Amino acid sequence: MDESLTPPVTASEKPSKTQRKRDMLERQKLGEQLLGLSERQLNALPLDSQLRDALIDAKTIRSREGRRRQLQYIGRLMRTADSHAIEKQLLLWQHGHSPTNQPRLSEAAETLAKSLIEDQTALTQFLERYPHVEVQPLRQLLRTNRQRQRQDLPPGDAWEQLVNQLSQLIQSDDQPL
Repeated sequence: MDESLTPPVTASEKPSKTQRKRDMLERQKLGEQLLGLSERQLNALPLDSQLRDALIDAKTIRSREGRRRQLQYIGRLMRTADSHAIEKQLLLWQHGHSPTNQPRLSEAAETLAKSLIEDQTALTQFLERYPHVEVQPLRQLLRTNRQRQRQDLPPGDAWEQLVNQLSQLIQSDDQPL
Protein backbone atom coordinates (compact mmCIF):
# COMPACT_ATOMS: atom_id res chain seq x y z
CA MET A 1 0.00 0.00 0.00
CA ASP A 2 1.38 3.39 -0.96
CA GLU A 3 1.56 5.67 2.08
CA SER A 4 2.09 8.75 -0.07
CA LEU A 5 -1.63 8.68 -1.01
CA THR A 6 -2.84 9.21 2.57
CA PRO A 7 -2.65 12.81 3.72
CA PRO A 8 -0.46 13.45 6.74
CA VAL A 9 -2.18 14.21 10.02
CA THR A 10 -1.60 17.82 10.96
CA ALA A 11 -1.51 19.21 14.44
CA SER A 12 -4.74 21.16 13.82
CA GLU A 13 -6.71 17.95 13.12
CA LYS A 14 -5.51 16.20 16.23
CA PRO A 15 -7.14 17.40 19.48
CA SER A 16 -4.78 19.01 21.95
CA LYS A 17 -3.93 17.34 25.23
CA THR A 18 -6.05 19.94 27.04
CA GLN A 19 -9.03 19.17 24.80
CA ARG A 20 -8.62 15.43 25.33
CA LYS A 21 -8.57 16.00 29.09
CA ARG A 22 -11.73 18.16 28.89
CA ASP A 23 -13.45 15.42 26.88
CA MET A 24 -12.38 12.83 29.44
CA LEU A 25 -13.77 14.92 32.30
CA GLU A 26 -17.06 15.42 30.43
CA ARG A 27 -17.37 11.66 29.98
CA GLN A 28 -16.68 11.17 33.70
CA LYS A 29 -19.36 13.74 34.59
CA LEU A 30 -21.81 11.95 32.31
CA GLY A 31 -20.85 8.72 34.05
CA GLU A 32 -21.55 10.36 37.42
CA GLN A 33 -24.99 11.37 36.16
CA LEU A 34 -25.60 7.78 35.12
CA LEU A 35 -24.77 6.62 38.65
CA GLY A 36 -27.89 8.39 39.89
CA LEU A 37 -30.14 6.31 37.64
CA SER A 38 -31.97 3.16 38.62
CA GLU A 39 -31.07 -0.18 37.10
CA ARG A 40 -34.28 -0.05 35.05
CA GLN A 41 -33.27 3.30 33.57
CA LEU A 42 -29.75 2.03 32.85
CA ASN A 43 -31.25 -0.89 30.94
CA ALA A 44 -33.28 1.56 28.86
CA LEU A 45 -30.14 3.43 27.76
CA PRO A 46 -27.99 2.39 24.78
CA LEU A 47 -25.12 1.07 26.94
CA ASP A 48 -22.98 -1.97 26.35
CA SER A 49 -23.03 -4.62 29.05
CA GLN A 50 -19.50 -3.85 30.30
CA LEU A 51 -20.36 -0.19 30.93
CA ARG A 52 -23.69 -1.09 32.55
CA ASP A 53 -21.94 -3.55 34.87
CA ALA A 54 -19.29 -0.94 35.76
CA LEU A 55 -22.03 1.55 36.65
CA ILE A 56 -23.84 -0.97 38.82
CA ASP A 57 -20.56 -1.91 40.53
CA ALA A 58 -19.73 1.76 41.18
CA LYS A 59 -22.94 2.13 43.19
CA THR A 60 -21.67 -0.41 45.72
CA ILE A 61 -18.18 1.10 46.19
CA ARG A 62 -17.92 3.13 49.41
CA SER A 63 -14.19 3.92 49.41
CA ARG A 64 -13.44 7.40 48.06
CA GLU A 65 -10.34 6.30 46.16
CA GLY A 66 -12.02 3.17 44.84
CA ARG A 67 -14.97 5.23 43.64
CA ARG A 68 -12.63 7.71 41.93
CA ARG A 69 -10.83 4.90 40.09
CA GLN A 70 -14.17 3.33 39.10
CA LEU A 71 -15.32 6.68 37.69
CA GLN A 72 -12.13 6.89 35.64
CA TYR A 73 -12.82 3.39 34.36
CA ILE A 74 -16.38 4.40 33.49
CA GLY A 75 -15.01 7.45 31.66
CA ARG A 76 -12.71 5.18 29.67
CA LEU A 77 -15.62 2.88 28.78
CA MET A 78 -17.66 5.93 27.79
CA ARG A 79 -15.18 6.57 24.94
CA THR A 80 -16.88 3.88 22.88
CA ALA A 81 -20.43 4.64 24.08
CA ASP A 82 -22.80 6.83 22.10
CA SER A 83 -22.72 9.78 24.49
CA HIS A 84 -25.01 11.90 22.31
CA ALA A 85 -27.80 9.31 22.43
CA ILE A 86 -27.31 8.92 26.19
CA GLU A 87 -27.45 12.68 26.77
CA LYS A 88 -30.53 12.98 24.56
CA GLN A 89 -32.32 10.28 26.56
CA LEU A 90 -31.33 11.91 29.85
CA LEU A 91 -32.76 15.23 28.62
CA LEU A 92 -36.00 13.51 27.64
CA TRP A 93 -36.26 11.99 31.11
CA GLN A 94 -35.60 15.35 32.74
CA HIS A 95 -38.52 16.80 30.79
CA GLY A 96 -40.98 14.15 31.92
CA HIS A 97 -40.58 11.36 29.34
CA SER A 98 -39.25 8.72 31.71
CA PRO A 99 -39.87 4.97 31.73
CA THR A 100 -41.65 5.48 35.04
CA ASN A 101 -44.10 7.80 33.23
CA GLN A 102 -45.13 5.05 30.80
CA PRO A 103 -48.19 4.03 32.86
CA ARG A 104 -49.31 7.67 32.96
CA LEU A 105 -48.78 7.94 29.19
CA SER A 106 -50.80 4.77 28.63
CA GLU A 107 -53.62 6.10 30.83
CA ALA A 108 -53.70 9.32 28.81
CA ALA A 109 -53.82 7.34 25.57
CA GLU A 110 -56.66 5.16 26.92
CA THR A 111 -58.64 8.23 27.98
CA LEU A 112 -58.14 9.77 24.54
CA ALA A 113 -59.14 6.51 22.85
CA LYS A 114 -62.36 6.32 24.90
CA SER A 115 -63.28 9.89 23.99
CA LEU A 116 -62.58 9.23 20.30
CA ILE A 117 -64.77 6.12 20.34
CA GLU A 118 -67.66 7.75 22.21
CA ASP A 119 -67.69 11.17 20.53
CA GLN A 120 -67.61 11.59 16.73
CA THR A 121 -66.63 15.28 16.98
CA ALA A 122 -63.60 14.43 19.11
CA LEU A 123 -61.96 12.92 16.02
CA THR A 124 -62.18 16.25 14.20
CA GLN A 125 -60.55 18.05 17.10
CA PHE A 126 -57.92 15.32 17.32
CA LEU A 127 -57.07 15.62 13.61
CA GLU A 128 -56.73 19.38 13.95
CA ARG A 129 -54.14 18.86 16.66
CA TYR A 130 -52.36 16.01 14.86
CA PRO A 131 -52.69 16.80 11.12
CA HIS A 132 -49.87 14.39 10.17
CA VAL A 133 -51.83 11.30 11.31
CA GLU A 134 -53.05 8.88 8.67
CA VAL A 135 -56.81 9.16 8.97
CA GLN A 136 -58.00 5.95 7.33
CA PRO A 137 -56.27 3.41 9.64
CA LEU A 138 -57.33 5.45 12.67
CA ARG A 139 -60.97 5.52 11.52
CA GLN A 140 -60.86 1.77 10.89
CA LEU A 141 -59.60 1.14 14.44
CA LEU A 142 -62.30 3.42 15.86
CA ARG A 143 -64.98 1.72 13.78
CA THR A 144 -63.88 -1.74 14.94
CA ASN A 145 -63.83 -0.66 18.58
CA ARG A 146 -67.29 0.94 18.32
CA GLN A 147 -68.64 -2.24 16.76
CA ARG A 148 -67.16 -4.42 19.53
CA GLN A 149 -68.63 -2.03 22.11
CA ARG A 150 -72.12 -2.24 20.57
CA GLN A 151 -71.91 -6.04 20.59
CA ASP A 152 -70.80 -6.05 24.25
CA LEU A 153 -67.56 -7.82 23.34
CA PRO A 154 -64.39 -7.34 25.39
CA PRO A 155 -61.72 -5.05 23.90
CA GLY A 156 -59.46 -6.86 21.49
CA ASP A 157 -56.42 -6.27 19.34
CA ALA A 158 -57.98 -3.19 17.75
CA TRP A 159 -58.15 -1.55 21.20
CA GLU A 160 -54.48 -2.29 21.88
CA GLN A 161 -53.46 -1.01 18.46
CA LEU A 162 -55.45 2.18 18.98
CA VAL A 163 -53.96 2.82 22.43
CA ASN A 164 -50.42 2.09 21.18
CA GLN A 165 -50.84 4.42 18.22
CA LEU A 166 -52.22 7.20 20.41
CA SER A 167 -49.51 6.79 23.05
CA GLN A 168 -46.83 7.06 20.35
CA LEU A 169 -48.45 10.25 19.08
CA ILE A 170 -48.67 11.70 22.58
CA GLN A 171 -45.06 10.80 23.31
CA SER A 172 -43.79 12.37 20.07
CA ASP A 173 -45.83 15.52 20.68
CA ASP A 174 -44.21 18.15 22.87
CA GLN A 175 -47.51 19.81 23.78
CA PRO A 176 -49.22 18.75 27.01
CA LEU A 177 -52.58 17.03 26.75
